[in-house]
Amino acid sequence: MTSIDLPAALAHQLEATARHVRHDADDLVDVRLTETFPVPIDEVWAALTDPARLPLWFSPVEGELGLGRRVRIAAMGIEVEILACEAPRTLTLSWDVGGDPSALDLQLVDEVSPHGPATTLSLRHHVHDNEHYRTYGPAATGAGWDGALLGLALHLADPSSDLVGALADFPTSQEGLQFTIDTCAAWESAHVATGADALVAHEAAQRTSAFYRGVA
Repeated sequence: MTSIDLPAALAHQLEATARHVRHDADDLVDVRLTETFPVPIDEVWAALTDPARLPLWFSPVEGELGLGRRVRIAAMGIEVEILACEAPRTLTLSWDVGGDPSALDLQLVDEVSPHGPATTLSLRHHVHDNEHYRTYGPAATGAGWDGALLGLALHLADPSSDLVGALADFPTSQEGLQFTIDTCAAWESAHVATGADALVAHEAAQRTSAFYRGVA
């Protein structure tokens, strides 16, 4: 496996990801992450949808992928239905965690950078503005996706590497715990930008950070 410069990757991830929160109709909150990767759009699409690649950076998927089909991410206890798919640009999924349904939209746009082809990924997770959201804020959703995008970025840099195995201890390492603190702080800022009270946003982000780090 190619050696990973983890400190550089973490610093880049914090800066390269744009984070936004928007309240939609019907008591839904749009938690959005946007990042540009220096690879062609077909390569990003394959990393997101190829069952052989997903276990290398995200998690194994049980079931047959296809429009209208349901699959399971067993390690996360998540049931997913593929609601819409237009390769290689859009993918819409239901996202059911323990009976709490939500929706996930992935949109890919091909770009041209000074260094060659690039792809901008917009990940939008539509969650309910319920007691859980009011307790933990957007970090409860966004910080987890920050970790996934970190894995995706590293995978795109070296598609043959088993990142899930190589980074198995990352979440509880000093670097991993600090990454959780930093991403929750970034989501606190995004929360405040929606007009949320600064103290409310801070306390919600702190609760999420503590939960992910096992100190709640």
